[in-house]
Amino acid sequence: MITTTDFKYLQNLEKKEEFKEANVEKITGKKIPFFNQGSKRNWERTLDKKIKEKIEKIFKEEMIELDYL
Repeated sequence: MITTTDFKYLQNLEKKEEFKEANVEKITGKKIPFFNQGSKRNWERTLDKKIKEKIEKIFKEEMIELDYL
């Protein structure tokens, strides 16, 4: 594994330094961490079923190659 792309490493780096891609909650103004999930296959539980099916249809070959399907 490459340390600089490890999820925990990136989470810690985001905490220590500003991360421009992070969002801010509109109501409270609180920073929402960019690296906030990251558990394996979490996208399957998070995405709407129709969006998931569309992504799988469009990127089927790539997702199989990367072991997402």
